[in-house]
Amino acid sequence: MKKVRFRSEGLNLVGSLYHPADFDAEKQYPAIVVSGSWTTVKEQMAGLYADKLAQNGFITLAFDFRNYGESEGEPRFYESPALKVADIQNAVSFLQTLPEVDSRLIGAFGVCAGAGYTLAAASQDGHIAAIVTAASWLHDSEAVKMFYGGEAGVRAKIDAAQAAKKNYAENGVIEYIPTISTTDETAAMYGPYDYYLNPERGAVPEWSAEQFAVMSWEDWLTFDPTTTAKDVKAPTLMIHSDGAVLPTYTKQYFEKLGAEDKSLYWVETDMESPFHQFNFYDQEAEVSLTVDLATQWFSTKLSEGQRNKEKVREFFRYLEQEDIPAFVDLFAENGRQINPYHSNLFPTGAVGKEELLAYWEPVPAQFDGMSFHMNELMAMEDPKVIFARYRGEIKLHGDAGVYANDYYSTFRFNEAGKILEYVEIFNPIVAARGFGLLDQINQN
Repeated sequence: MKKVRFRSEGLNLVGSLYHPADFDAEKQYPAIVVSGSWTTVKEQMAGLYADKLAQNGFITLAFDFRNYGESEGEPRFYESPALKVADIQNAVSFLQTLPEVDSRLIGAFGVCAGAGYTLAAASQDGHIAAIVTAASWLHDSEAVKMFYGGEAGVRAKIDAAQAAKKNYAENGVIEYIPTISTTDETAAMYGPYDYYLNPERGAVPEWSAEQFAVMSWEDWLTFDPTTTAKDVKAPTLMIHSDGAVLPTYTKQYFEKLGAEDKSLYWVETDMESPFHQFNFYDQEAEVSLTVDLATQWFSTKLSEGQRNKEKVREFFRYLEQEDIPAFVDLFAENGRQINPYHSNLFPTGAVGKEELLAYWEPVPAQFDGMSFHMNELMAMEDPKVIFARYRGEIKLHGDAGVYANDYYSTFRFNEAGKILEYVEIFNPIVAARGFGLLDQINQN
């Protein structure tokens, strides 16, 4: 592990960068940004997971978010989900600059509130190629009432935060309450939560049990990560249990995930909610299980073949969205499309981005929508080659109905993840019939 520094919106953030034990500076590795729970520093659960994932072959980064630990940012101990989301995105950008990191293969791991921050970051940042969450804290405006005194309690905390922000803006005074307490009911966390109280666990010297900026309440209580699910497209594994926080919310988030490639792993426990939550922070059984599952997930998803499969999914998604410029940008400058069974009725293909744009730009106006249903998508022995078997359905103008055909395609990618060659194989007789050209194909 070595200490690193990177910039996030003008601030210097400090992190711990972990390398695999057999690290070879001549190679490039997949990398993972690791985020812990709210108020935490890199020496707590983020560093623990980063260390263990690095032992399994990844480069990992645990860092202090702005306003915490060794990182810059004022006011200190100010918990702002929006700022933490931006910091995760900038951590990804930092990893992309490192020569030992494969910039195309960067994942993100988050535990507890860090899961919500990670998912929100991924919903906005397509550079996050795979995600794993553990014991995810995903709340909305109704869920916070269960933890913070109902509607009146939440309103009082938001009012206090707004007053604290006003005091800070006008007088430079930062109002604090304890972060954790078993006697002070005003504390951010009030209860016998051993992880944060025990020096052998999370009560490390780098963390403050005494200072939580009151102004944080508004940001925390109005943050709603549940709305981000549909925009998360990267392969996502969620690990949770009935004894962890808000289990129904994690299940609902999983169901709404926009990722086609997703998995939910439910851990069996006899522990009463929410105390099993804290086992995911540092206890051997839960941490080892999570690391094993995350390692399997990231090893598969942060690979060249998986990266290229995701590009193929983007290929069809852009066609469905009729975003032809973005579609064409998936190709290399010398990329080409080949239609081997055109029967002289359809274009034979196109070479180069200019021809590809001219080929595809008029297409959306010719129809009332396109949709594609993937039946099979796999990387070949050479991960630069992807095979796809799918069904295309095109709604023709007016009452002309729907043209449907089955397709087989191969995609060949270059090192940079751009399409060098796309081969589209379809039944030209079905196509001719669908477009009313069957007489012409018979003449040919």
